[in-house]
Amino acid sequence: MTDEIVVIEGDGIGQEVVPAAVEVLEAVGADFTFTRADAGDDVLAETGEALPGETYDAVAAADATLFGAAGETAADVILPLREAVDSSVNVRPARAYPGVDALRPETDVVFLRENTEGVYAGHEDRLSDDLSTLTRVTTTSASERLARFACDYTAERDVDGFHVAHKANVMRETDGRFRDAVVRVADDRGVETEEVLMDAFATRLPCRRGWSAAWACSPARTSARRTRCSSRSTAPPPTSPARASPTRPRPSSRRRCCWSTSATTTRAPRSTRPSRTCWPTAPERRTSAATPPPRT
Repeated sequence: MTDEIVVIEGDGIGQEVVPAAVEVLEAVGADFTFTRADAGDDVLAETGEALPGETYDAVAAADATLFGAAGETAADVILPLREAVDSSVNVRPARAYPGVDALRPETDVVFLRENTEGVYAGHEDRLSDDLSTLTRVTTTSASERLARFACDYTAERDVDGFHVAHKANVMRETDGRFRDAVVRVADDRGVETEEVLMDAFATRLPCRRGWSAAWACSPARTSARRTRCSSRSTAPPPTSPARASPTRPRPSSRRRCCWSTSATTTRAPRSTRPSRTCWPTAPERRTSAATPPPRT
């Protein structure tokens, strides 16, 4: 059966990388047909529309879309394209390959991002010459949808659970809603969760060895990762006392994963777990207050 792929180079780097990607797909020898379509800054200048209706319709009807990049018209191109294909979860893998220099050669990370809400929902207003606002949108339904995807994702990869990385300590209503929805779905599915503050996680990710697995994030920031532990254990990431769960006992040392309004990680597959721990998960660690990142 032939699969139709709509190809949109768009602007900037997209005009370089998309043709190269098409060459790779053609070399694979799979039964693909490629349909070219236009969108972006140049299309707006030529036609008055950044995303012509025929491009939207082609994307909605195709089996897949290969999209490059959008410039100043990104909001007019990317968001409608996500709507056209119902792209609710953004899956972004990042892996260190042998022979390629990397700060952490053991890194194998996948980010799962809620793709339709957050600050990308498009609710902006200019209220005066001095004031503009942006409304961040978080719904329970979209958060639960991402949580179900993450639970399925970890199950397919033999990963036991994930951490919730969030900023519910500051964005109490939006990130709090996201966190609660994700944890609730995971609990119903029997998937273990634990939390970490997102900014501390982002600071320590490139600096600390042994962080495990996959991360899923809130609107406009979802993430998952899987990494090998170093032979040396490291301190645990800061956790949020608001979601401490002493009623769910866990071994004191193990590879863990995490979920968040901003990010989630899953544990590494059982076949790749070393005997050393990534960080302790004793109750006193889980309920401790978040510590600031180390100064550099």
